[in-house]
Amino acid sequence: MSLKESAGYIVLVSRSAADQIEEWQGAGLNVPSGVKAQLATVEERLLVKIIGSLTAVDRQSLDEKLRTWLQL
Repeated sequence: MSLKESAGYIVLVSRSAADQIEEWQGAGLNVPSGVKAQLATVEERLLVKIIGSLTAVDRQSLDEKLRTWLQL
């Protein structure tokens, strides 16, 4: 199931996080950013703006981190 097919979007990016996004400029972000070990979903109607999209390299890294955080 894709995010668009689900009930909402997963919000992951935070400027204050310790795990840095390596290709933050390639993701369309204007400042170095990171990912927190805290997840939230929001309904599409509540999104003000989508500021970027992770590159394949950072999606793979995030996938590995999520599996560790969720003990999968």
